[in-house]
Parts: sequence; structure tokens; C-alpha cells
Amino acid sequence: MSFKLTVLGCGSAIPTLKSNPTSQLLNINERFLLIDCGEGTQVQLRKYKINFPKNKSYFY
Repeated sequence: MSFKLTVLGCGSAIPTLKSNPTSQLLNINERFLLIDCGEGTQVQLRKYKINFPKNKSYFY
């Protein structure tokens, strides 16, 4: 089993120009888990050219 964790944000609840709220994208064998996705997560997904996964689960 292989996995890749992409940290999309690790800052406080208030986004700034240099920091985004906490959010992680975990890819386990092409199954995607979006964990603790805060405000601006969709912007970070686009910034890093991550296609919004078709088979996804969300954990808040």
C-alpha cells in the first residue's frame, strides 16, 4: 500500500497571503481523503493543480 499526503494549509483559522487554514489531501492507492478542509481549500487544490478527486471522502 502506498500513500501520499499533501498539506494544503497548516495555519490558523484566519487565512493570510502566506498561510492557509488547516487542510490535507491523503491519496491512498488513488482513493482520496480530504481531511479537515478549511476555508480556501478549493483555492489551494487549484494552486497546486490537483484535480478535484472523483472518489473522495471528507473528514471535518
